[in-house]
Amino acid sequence: MNRKHQHPVAPPRLQALTGIRGVAAWWVVVYHVHGEMTVAFGPLATEIAAWGFVAVDFFFQLSGFIIALNYFDRVPPGSAKAWRTYLMARFSRVYPMHALILLAYLANPLVILCCSSEKYLGARYDINYYVMSIFLVQNWGFTEFIAWNVPAWSVSTEAFAYICFPLLAAAVRLVAGAGLLAAGRCAIFYLVIYLGFVALWSGFGHGLGGEIARHGLLRCVAQFFLGVVLYAIWRHAPTGMKVPSWLFGVLALAGMAATPLDLAPDYILVPPTCSCLIYWLATTRGGLARVFESPLLVRLGEISYATYISHYLVRDWVKFLLMDGPQASLGVFMAYLLGVAVASVVLYHLVEEPARAWLLGRGRGVPPSARVLAVPSKGSARL
Repeated sequence: MNRKHQHPVAPPRLQALTGIRGVAAWWVVVYHVHGEMTVAFGPLATEIAAWGFVAVDFFFQLSGFIIALNYFDRVPPGSAKAWRTYLMARFSRVYPMHALILLAYLANPLVILCCSSEKYLGARYDINYYVMSIFLVQNWGFTEFIAWNVPAWSVSTEAFAYICFPLLAAAVRLVAGAGLLAAGRCAIFYLVIYLGFVALWSGFGHGLGGEIARHGLLRCVAQFFLGVVLYAIWRHAPTGMKVPSWLFGVLALAGMAATPLDLAPDYILVPPTCSCLIYWLATTRGGLARVFESPLLVRLGEISYATYISHYLVRDWVKFLLMDGPQASLGVFMAYLLGVAVASVVLYHLVEEPARAWLLGRGRGVPPSARVLAVPSKGSARL
């Protein structure tokens, strides 16, 4: 018999998923400087940092899983009111910080025009791209490049996925049905989506990190959808038939080891690896998962959006002010990390949370129902 799923008033939190989100955000932080800071990194660390782009794929799947965790039964596709409430909750979460960093980015072309000897802006500061970024549609296939706050391309594609979520959830709900076979039907549905994604991507002739402007939207929506289906598998898995959670941890570790070895293309290995990692951390409470439940990593996860959305601006200014050649010293690298850390904490406390509370109309503090994703007895995680 399937377990009943209700939403308690104060559910526990899936702390491990919050913690690993912080690790993934900092993987992206170092990825975006690994080319300029190889002297500071060393060969092994540089190689690890060079794979940081796959952390974005993990974010996409984690977003699908957690959005489903919170809204699967609360946003029916025919309810305009529920859809508006859901979109407002997502908008209040991501847009204020995006808008502030986008505004701060106006200083970059001004400095280049005033202080640079070449005074050349190029496509990086294209005005049309900036206008599209205001509306979070810059990576919906309208351009051939990414510009301004480069990491925000993924925020743009996730905005599209958020809009599609009620329809995606309806499709999963239709496939799942009810009864003991619901998890099995969802697992087959997951396999169909995954194989379809692999088939499409194999025709592009590049890995997941290539041609983001053209194919980033597919990369996001497909893996967001996989995360939604993964939630349905997790939700419907009968208690008495549960696969040992450690097996998913082993599979995740195997996938992470195989990806940099190029045993198969990253678009084949990365999606199931991310799924195994999420499922493992959502079902286990001990062993290695405790590392991701540590207070430091959970805190990094809580401020991870501020880290992600602001780090490229910090990177730009560290390069402007401290670098006079193609390679940075260890001191410059540490200054970059410190700058990102300070920006993350300050922006989270002074911008992200207050703006979110104000937009939700909840007064000074965000209520627990908005901060914590309500789930059954399994717990919840912040996104």
